[in-house]
Amino acid sequence: APARAMLVLGTAGHVDHGKSTLVTALTGMDPDRWAEEKRRGLTIDLGFAWMEPDAPDAERRIGLVDVPGHLDFIRNMLAGVSGLDAALLVVAADEGVMPQTREHLAILDLLDVPLCLPVVTKIDAVEDPELIELAELECAEALARTKFAQAPLRRVSAVTGEGVAELARAIRALERNKASRLRATPPRLPIDRVFTRSGFGTVVTGTLASGRLTVGAAVEVQPGKRPGRIRGLQAYRQSVSACAAGTRVAANLGGISHADVRRGQVLCLPDTFQATQTVEVSLRLWDAAPQPVTHDMEVMVFQGAAEVMARIRLIGGSEIRPGETGYCQLVTAAPVVMARGDRCIVRLPSPSYTLGGGQVLAAPSRRYWKRFAPATLAHFQAWASPDLGVQVRQALTERPLQSADDLRQAFPERRDALDAVLQDAVARGVVAQVRADSESLYVVPSDLDAWAHFARTELTRYHRRYPLRRGQPRKELQSRLAVHVRRQKGMELEPTLCACLVQQWLDRKQCQRRGHAIALPGHAVVYSQAQRQATATLAQAMDATPFSPPARQDILAILRGDRELLDSLMEAGTYVQAGPDVIFSRRALDAMQAKVAELIAANGAATLAEVRDALATSRKYGEALLEWMDAERITRRQGDARVLI
Repeated sequence: APARAMLVLGTAGHVDHGKSTLVTALTGMDPDRWAEEKRRGLTIDLGFAWMEPDAPDAERRIGLVDVPGHLDFIRNMLAGVSGLDAALLVVAADEGVMPQTREHLAILDLLDVPLCLPVVTKIDAVEDPELIELAELECAEALARTKFAQAPLRRVSAVTGEGVAELARAIRALERNKASRLRATPPRLPIDRVFTRSGFGTVVTGTLASGRLTVGAAVEVQPGKRPGRIRGLQAYRQSVSACAAGTRVAANLGGISHADVRRGQVLCLPDTFQATQTVEVSLRLWDAAPQPVTHDMEVMVFQGAAEVMARIRLIGGSEIRPGETGYCQLVTAAPVVMARGDRCIVRLPSPSYTLGGGQVLAAPSRRYWKRFAPATLAHFQAWASPDLGVQVRQALTERPLQSADDLRQAFPERRDALDAVLQDAVARGVVAQVRADSESLYVVPSDLDAWAHFARTELTRYHRRYPLRRGQPRKELQSRLAVHVRRQKGMELEPTLCACLVQQWLDRKQCQRRGHAIALPGHAVVYSQAQRQATATLAQAMDATPFSPPARQDILAILRGDRELLDSLMEAGTYVQAGPDVIFSRRALDAMQAKVAELIAANGAATLAEVRDALATSRKYGEALLEWMDAERITRRQGDARVLI
């Protein structure tokens, strides 16, 4: 049966404060797996256990991840606290808050772990009640500097059992109030443990961050794109057919060697996540960080179960001080798999210390941003905003003319809210719609206005350069618009989209159609006095021998070589070019066409010689006329004669 999403808790706190002992008291399982851990009484690597349901009809087990508290093993601790629903902050009554307590608490806060249950343990080891109260005061003081300031403190003795049942009830109450996990996004399993099992092969474990895994599914391990298949799934030692987001899961992989997988990689469906070395982050420094973060600083980044060296490119400033938040790009030394919304921890590599935590705004980052450009800051501010409407408008600013489906793919985790956000944005006029075929495309009004301004400027330029033309050919205008958008936005605009934009401007009377040309409203062809005189002279010459008019070069001579004037007269339909060197007036062409039609109707067909004689013209003009009528699909050639279509 498919495993339901589980609540996953993790421990946090200083070394030897009783974290593993408390997990054993809650679950009846010893989370320490290694002989060295049992010999030293010290947690070195991640340990796993779970709480059984408190009633037969309870929905789920509750998973616990036990992390090491020793400073030397904080890398293992960071691999275990990613993706938790809540944390048990353990403080020993006989020692109080210690350095690792504060750092673990800061890490929980920086990772935005939703809930924290602070627990004062080892109360059986303290005879003076005031020491317990002092530990509680220190714990409350540390919590006050984080999002967990209102979390109630509990006293527990894992040895005598005092407070354990009450703590278990509080944990199960969290389970009942737990929010649903991300299910719309593709499945992603950060791998925190890899081992082989006799008869099965490679097994990886982790907490499923999103989506759903099923037995038999084709998968890949990233970075590296190692392809494989899920042979089996287990959730808390029970075989299941599928696992939902939030489940602690062990996946038996076929086709992937144990040597090809390591902690920090990600198990996902093929081609759903992309490894990258450039990530955009909103970075908040711990107020107790030992130093600011500066531009080009080298740090160690921890995300999920991965750790990697990275260089920080600060955006909009030269440093981020303790307690402050800023924007940066992380340029990692090796590929990593991150997604928008992920949380990460940034630490000094030497001496090893936590500096702060970041929220991933974009991964992979599309480019190296200009650090102090206003557009760069606007980009980071928008993606850091919790407002989906702000993020959608920024997405449309950077890539205009997206459909609703495009945006759903860009915001899979907010898919359910997207339609309402789009409708509201359109209603308020902060997002505009363009109809393209059967769907709507969305764009910010400023881009639409800028493109309309470009079209007006382009048409104005065209009218000035060619004042005797009715307008700019529509395809030419659309092509120049596509070039403009590519230069402005770095994106290719499909010809059909260019046509839709021009059509929208026509519908809004921002421009007008003149045959196959587009013109500004009110544009009219105006001839000068000299051009009007030349036009009148040409009309007299054409009317003198209408069926045998002057050749093209003679016409240009009459117009004083003004080719634009001749093109304008033909564009207006006053004259028609019937052949390379043959131009008829429209009146003469209509009369000749009517005579040819009468001739064919009377005889059933007409040869070139018969047409020539009927029009009393030469073979040159008769042939040009008939070829023009063929091209206009008035006549059709049949042997040496023409017939009407």
